[in-house]
Order: sequence, then C-alpha cells, then structure tokens
Amino acid sequence: MVNNQEELHQPEQLRLPQILLQALIPGLPLDNISLGVKNNSMINREDVGFTLTELIVVIIIIGILVTLALPQFSRTKESALGKEARANLKLIAAAEKIYRMEIGGYYPIPAASQSVISEINDHLKLSATEANWDYSVTSTGTPPSTFTVYGDRLGSGGYLDCQYSINQAQDEPVIAAGTCP
Repeated sequence: MVNNQEELHQPEQLRLPQILLQALIPGLPLDNISLGVKNNSMINREDVGFTLTELIVVIIIIGILVTLALPQFSRTKESALGKEARANLKLIAAAEKIYRMEIGGYYPIPAASQSVISEINDHLKLSATEANWDYSVTSTGTPPSTFTVYGDRLGSGGYLDCQYSINQAQDEPVIAAGTCP
C-alpha cells in the first residue's frame, strides 16, 4: 500500500489511480509510475510524441502494403472495364434487333457504313458512353441484314489493344483483336 508521507505530497487525483494499480497488480512498485506527473509538474512537451524511427517504420510498412495492393487493383479495374464493354455490346446488339423489328433492317441504314456512339444512342435509343471504350456499328446488305458492333479500348493502362465484337448471330461478345481481360 502507499505510505502516508507519499499521500501528503501527491495531489488527490493521483492517489486513486495508484491505489487501483496496486490493487490490480500486487507488488507493483508505485514509485516507478508517474501517471502523467513528473517531479510534481506536468510532462514536458518533448516527452510526448513519436520518434523519427517510429515514423520511418510506419511509412515503410505503408509503402510495402501499397506495393502489394497496386497490381491487384489494376487487374480488378481492367476486369471491370472488360465487363463494362461486354455489357454495352450486348445492350447495343439487343437494341439492334429491336430496331430491325421496327424499321425492317439493322442500323445504320446506309449499308456498309459505320456509326459512332452519339448516332448509336440517338437511333437505338440508348445512353452508352465512350469514357473507356470506342463503340462502332457496321452493317451490310440492302436493307441491312447483318451488323457487327465493335468496342475498342480507350485511355491508359493495360489492354489498350483489346477489341470486343458481337454480331446478329452471337449471344455473347467475343475478343476480336488484341489481349483482353
């Protein structure tokens, strides 16, 4: 237990935590525990904080974790972009089939012509974007009896040579050129 002389020199707020520590850990020497007080004064500012070594170790650990996570993030992003292209190609192909039922031929009407995304959206009543992929539609015949939709990868990163395609006879897009995720 704490002797009476120590109790007289310590403020009231410090005696209770020391008594609790002594009760929790019998035999603990309380003279080694400062409990926020050093020589009956508040702790100096230079006694608080992290050392340079601790900060460097934390920065190195964060760097290692980022190095391990970045390649997986890139693969996941490219995989998601590939799924975006395949989904949009299936959507455009479905819209082409509806267009043929309504108009009597596939879009674009001038056979052997090619269309860009703004025209595709207008004629097929879609809202596809070209943020990551360049979409184009070609048709052949008079009236157009076949179509092929292409999706070419735009932007930066891997798989820039990737091209998917789908036509009136296919249910799923296929890799037309390059390496795709």
